[in-house]
Amino acid sequence: MESAAQYNGSDMSITSASIRMQSPELVLFGKVGLSEGTTPLNFYGKLVLAFGIGLCFFVQDSLFIILLTSPKHGVLEENVGKTVANINIFDLIVRLASGPITGVILDRFGRRPVVVIGCILLAAGIATMPYMPSIYPHLVLNRALIGLTSGLVIQAPLIADYTHNDYKGRVAGITSLFMLGGSVIGGIFLQRMLKHVPLEFLYSFYASGLVIISAICAATLRGGIYHVQNEKSPRTNSRSMIEDIMTGFKIAKKVPWILITFVVGFLSGGEIPLIAGLFILWVQTFYGKDKTSRDEANSRATLLNLCIKTSVLIMTVTLSALADKISKFILLIPGFIFVFLGFLGVILVQSPQSWLTVISVVTIGLGFGTIMIMSGYLSARYSPKEHRGKVMGAHSTLRVLGTIMSTVVGGYMFDMFTKDAPYIMFITFSAIGLLIILRLFFTRGEWEARSETSGIEAQPIHQEIG
Repeated sequence: MESAAQYNGSDMSITSASIRMQSPELVLFGKVGLSEGTTPLNFYGKLVLAFGIGLCFFVQDSLFIILLTSPKHGVLEENVGKTVANINIFDLIVRLASGPITGVILDRFGRRPVVVIGCILLAAGIATMPYMPSIYPHLVLNRALIGLTSGLVIQAPLIADYTHNDYKGRVAGITSLFMLGGSVIGGIFLQRMLKHVPLEFLYSFYASGLVIISAICAATLRGGIYHVQNEKSPRTNSRSMIEDIMTGFKIAKKVPWILITFVVGFLSGGEIPLIAGLFILWVQTFYGKDKTSRDEANSRATLLNLCIKTSVLIMTVTLSALADKISKFILLIPGFIFVFLGFLGVILVQSPQSWLTVISVVTIGLGFGTIMIMSGYLSARYSPKEHRGKVMGAHSTLRVLGTIMSTVVGGYMFDMFTKDAPYIMFITFSAIGLLIILRLFFTRGEWEARSETSGIEAQPIHQEIG
């Protein structure tokens, strides 16, 4: 097993150029420089994990909506938004509480064992979901288990661990390409099979895939602890869990781009799988209540969700080439604009069959693709090595808070006021996010001063303005 010191990379006298010369490289959509101690097998294992998560996990939110409205649970149309919100809020509260703790666990025990165990537990949660006898409390607890275990897998900062700084933008794009590629394939399979096989089979299929992914991760991901405690500090080894949890938030005060990452994570207003679930609810309101109409509605909603994922995929390919080369602001600002315009278009068109709706959802995908890739890239690029898990935990917490505001509140408003309520929330969040990013751009001189006095090595923002 490789030593912990190998993961720390604490010899700050080594220049970026010399590290690139010593680090292994591979060719995948261009040259990729790996961090010291990382092998191509480790890197490919990370990509398999990303593909598997996209293929087997990101479709479960769409399946969940279909399960709720199936004869087994029979949630009435006028109550479905509220029911989804009630269940999601328990899931999100668990993720909110566990996110920072998960980050600490990833730093203390290493990525491989946590990811492998997380995949197995996640598979168990997905496999048992269609057999839950009731919504309350069984399905609620099942969703909470899925929310808890998904963090163990998704939060692992493998991009930061495995890649040299000069290539993290490209690798963030490549990783998202594999994840979204898996999601598109999983969505196509779902659309094709939904009318022909029972839901129990689909849940078992996706859960089996996660078990296979866990075995691949056990064989390919790096082992060992990913950082060394500072021996000069007498309090380091006795740090409490609370202190470790707060570390991720404290770093944001010192590293400008980490703070921007947190802002973007909160104001992105949700996650692609949850947005997919909301689209199913929205499309169902335009169709009848009989089984044939429901099947047509679910098929159309799945098609629209595939349009979102495909446009995210396109943006991923584009950003993998641009993220390391041009200003991050130039990429983030259009991202929020696309989200704003896309959801506004969906509200104005009011027809899931219209090509204008397809164009709108593609625009949403371009926006979310930009925000998602840049958020992941910035946290991987600027997180201090010994605190990457903690930073990812704090970032996850803020993303969950944003999701609660947009999807849970939007779900209640879906039933109480209008079916467009969740989209109004996304429009509001994207407008606020755009205003904040613009303000940060025009006050970047203050950020530069903070970066220079932070005490944590991070590239100042003035170097990012092209």
